[in-house]
Amino acid sequence: GQKCGVQLKIRKVSLMFCMLTVDSELAPFSSVFQRYTGSSQDPDSAAVDATQKELQCCGIYDYRDWLATPWFNHSGRGSVPHSCCNSTYHTCNGTLELPGLLYPKWCVCLVIVGSSRAPRVSLQVIDVIIPDLVGETALRVIILLSLN
Repeated sequence: GQKCGVQLKIRKVSLMFCMLTVDSELAPFSSVFQRYTGSSQDPDSAAVDATQKELQCCGIYDYRDWLATPWFNHSGRGSVPHSCCNSTYHTCNGTLELPGLLYPKWCVCLVIVGSSRAPRVSLQVIDVIIPDLVGETALRVIILLSLN
């Protein structure tokens, strides 16, 4: 009863914090996208690919974020990474001719709780449904909690 209400209230506060600080919190994530090379040996690229596959998302806000990256314009040959491909569509190859084959969700909204210099963190993923004018928008919130 009461404990559940407290948890819900905390989640709402976290979400509000997230919505207010999304641009500043996503700046480091955006720079990782800009450094993407597509190589599994590159830590930045591996992190982006793992994030997109695990969260089933593409780009920071959507797949069009890739259009402004050096990788898209040079190495990617006008495609988004295969990690953007919805795993239910085995024919997806990252081309933009059929954007419906790509994950439609935007990737992350980081809510950082505790010290950003903490060497140990716990990753918690919460799905939140937000009503909008058209219907409901699913938002995946990643919360990094300090374990120190």
